[in-house]
Amino acid sequence: MQREGPFVVVLGVAQDGGVPQLGMKRHKGWEDPAFERLATALAVIDPESGERAEPGADGVHAAARFLFEATPDMRKQLHRMDTTHPVERTPGIDAIFLTHAHIGHYCGLMFLGHESLGSKSIPVHTMPRMAEFLTTNGPWSQLVKYNNISLQVMKEGQDIVLNPRLKVTPLLVPHRQEYSEVSRSRLLGALHIAI
Repeated sequence: MQREGPFVVVLGVAQDGGVPQLGMKRHKGWEDPAFERLATALAVIDPESGERAEPGADGVHAAARFLFEATPDMRKQLHRMDTTHPVERTPGIDAIFLTHAHIGHYCGLMFLGHESLGSKSIPVHTMPRMAEFLTTNGPWSQLVKYNNISLQVMKEGQDIVLNPRLKVTPLLVPHRQEYSEVSRSRLLGALHIAI
């Protein structure tokens, strides 16, 4: 089914460590992938967009794809996106939005470094303390230094316009804040709201 407007794809629903978690010796997920659950992440795909996406070999702009959270399962999650909603470019992400500094929400950034993908200037939207955390702590600071990622500091309540059909508004929420503030994203697109 070809969709016309922007839509959300659930890439994971589990807590930071996924399911089964480390230390769970007896879990069906070790043998049967049907019982495995990846760490919480969403993708927002806009099939109409050409504003942020590079054209493919045929000159046609691919869908814009935005990732919410960079989980330890990011390799599998991006592979699933490539299988169900393919684009030619690699990694096929127009921007990443991070909510906070708990391992299940940012550790996937490691796959963008020169030891793995070696990405170039992928916009990573974060709140101020999260941006400081990534800039001042290795190995994440190396991603900034080598320009694998380009930090885009968000401000609470201030809209980030992705294209004429999509905007994201970060909102602070109470949660453990050891290393950064914690935010959620209100996504407005095609007359629908997802929080």
